[in-house]
Amino acid sequence: MKITIPVNLEKLRYSVFIAEGGRHLAGKFLVSAIEPCQIFLVVEPVVMSHFGKDLKKSLEQFGFSVELFEIHISEQEKNLANVEKLYGAMMASGIDRHGCVVSFGGGVLGDVVGFAAATYLRGINFVQVPTTLLAQVDASIGGKVGVNFGGAKNLVGSFYQPKAVVIDPLVLETLEQRQFLNGMAEVIKYGAISNVAILDRLESSQDWLKGYTPGFFPNLVDGVKEKVRVVELDEHEHNVRAILNFGHTLGHALEMECDDLFHGEAVILGMRFASRLSQKKGLCDEETVERLLALLDNVPVAFSPAKVTFSNVWQRLIQDKKRKGSVIRFVLLKRLGEACVAEVDKAEIEGLFHETKLWWR
Repeated sequence: MKITIPVNLEKLRYSVFIAEGGRHLAGKFLVSAIEPCQIFLVVEPVVMSHFGKDLKKSLEQFGFSVELFEIHISEQEKNLANVEKLYGAMMASGIDRHGCVVSFGGGVLGDVVGFAAATYLRGINFVQVPTTLLAQVDASIGGKVGVNFGGAKNLVGSFYQPKAVVIDPLVLETLEQRQFLNGMAEVIKYGAISNVAILDRLESSQDWLKGYTPGFFPNLVDGVKEKVRVVELDEHEHNVRAILNFGHTLGHALEMECDDLFHGEAVILGMRFASRLSQKKGLCDEETVERLLALLDNVPVAFSPAKVTFSNVWQRLIQDKKRKGSVIRFVLLKRLGEACVAEVDKAEIEGLFHETKLWWR
């Protein structure tokens, strides 16, 4: 199974190539997007051990010269210090503006490598080859790159579109169940905000709880298509693209507060909170919320609201890029498949945060 999804933006175009076994076809696909050149391939060590040789061989078969650089960057290490490490390695490699930087790993790696590519030599070619579900359906597409700074998530960054995205779903077979379900947060998000058919499929078959199977392919493709559709409408997040932040406002705050939470797990919590907030503000009915919460119940998240204080969460929220003064902008639901952006004050957020039985169960 394979599909090519075009991304048509105002000033540039690129494609997302999805194919089972896509790492073996990457060279053939990339040569249609960029000329054969020097490639600086940044790869996670664990990814290198499983798939690195496959991707390198595929690129070299089509005339690319590949230099490998292995690095592991966790969410806690998503910082300017690691960007500097990449600068140093890129300088040592001798890569120039005609070369290309390729990120082969998860979403954190892609964000950091993308930011380095956007700023080195004032911008050089960049390609994403994501290896986690979360990165495949979300982080690798749309050009958001950056790092955390001063305790705030993604505070320093840019919009820098890749020349191409190559997705091989089969690499997901090596993911631990927790990592796969971590990515399911973004898949469920697309179903909640714009494509109810995704929710229908996830409810009718729960094979996805076990990890990637060929039957999951349509969900992955639909997730990518939804991300592409929204990015095409609003590349720089002036309006429509904001709906992609459903679950992310509170989610980011909790993620930065709790070192043991994965990004997707924090988004799961954020979606729980935002759906209940939608109901309390009269935007959607209880049936809508309960249906979404029932699906989210399938994704285990080891969390208790007692682990964090509201005062700490509030300090994270007011550092959020999407705030407007002291008012926080939340993405809320009108119904499943339709989202909106609403301004919410501190009292409303604090009130629901302490009503844990409503949003956390």
